[in-house]
Amino acid sequence: MLQELVLQKASNLQNITVQPNVHLNRLEVYECQLSIVPPSLRNLLALKVLTIKDCTLKVLQLALLATFRRLDVVSFASNHIAEIMPAASNATLTITTLDLSVNRLQQLTPKQFVPLRKLRVLNLQQNQLRAIVAQQPGDVITLPSLNILNLSKNKLQTMDFRQLKVPNLQYLELSSNEFPNLPSAVASLTKLEILSLSQNAIAELDFTELRKLRALSSLGLNENRLRRVWASDTMELPSLSTLLLATNQLKTVELQQLTAPLLAIVDLTGNRLTTIPESFLEGDRAVQLESLVVSGNPLTCATLERYRSNLERGQVETQWLLSTTEFCTTEQYFVLDEKRKSCCAA
Repeated sequence: MLQELVLQKASNLQNITVQPNVHLNRLEVYECQLSIVPPSLRNLLALKVLTIKDCTLKVLQLALLATFRRLDVVSFASNHIAEIMPAASNATLTITTLDLSVNRLQQLTPKQFVPLRKLRVLNLQQNQLRAIVAQQPGDVITLPSLNILNLSKNKLQTMDFRQLKVPNLQYLELSSNEFPNLPSAVASLTKLEILSLSQNAIAELDFTELRKLRALSSLGLNENRLRRVWASDTMELPSLSTLLLATNQLKTVELQQLTAPLLAIVDLTGNRLTTIPESFLEGDRAVQLESLVVSGNPLTCATLERYRSNLERGQVETQWLLSTTEFCTTEQYFVLDEKRKSCCAA
């Protein structure tokens, strides 16, 4: 019996009519003219995976998806979806993975998520979202199973989770948005392990805003407008192992009051540092740190000399000249050995 059906380059397909079927568990349709999810698909009683991609879907009708009893994975990526029509408040969808990336959604409200209590992965990458907002005071919506939320490549500036609780969220992707500071919603995500905020407009960050994120292992802040990062009070991030601060405008990093016993990788590439932040190479941190990347900074020659031993064993990484004929605009060089030479400032 046929269990999987894939329709590729279905450029003339405008509708699908299905009779009751208890065998097909996977349906994939690509490059079609479907503007709605065909209602007759509910006759696929064993359907677990539904993909309609690169088509012309305009609305996500959760009420229709609620009629599927075994549906697990849904991908409606690369369509024209601009609206989510909610299902009844007492409905419960069986979907655990929902991909709505590359669509035209502009706003989300907590009410839309009411029936998605089993959702584990939600991908909203590359829509036109500007805000996730709370509505009028009302019931708080909880998505107890959500582990992964991808909101990258939108236009988000604010994110309000007062009426949307995601207590088990582990991976939050917020890169390529327009956040001017750390979204307040992040502070409550105590199970969060990976947070990516690269390519936003964040100008400064006090790490004490992250003090509740004791499970956080990776923090990405590359390509922002950071001029200052600091910890205004004594704090600990016991799980933090990777800190990415490349391509910002940092002249100093003031994290002396941060305790991060597992911190192994720090990337400071492409900032405005003239010295290497001592806080990463002092005491216990000097032992645990595997890689501190400082390429593309105007480091002084004295700084590189001070950390010669760290450079020799590869714990500190800088940019080396590729040939003996390369010229330094500073006319100053640091020579590590006969094969490695780097530009430096006086």
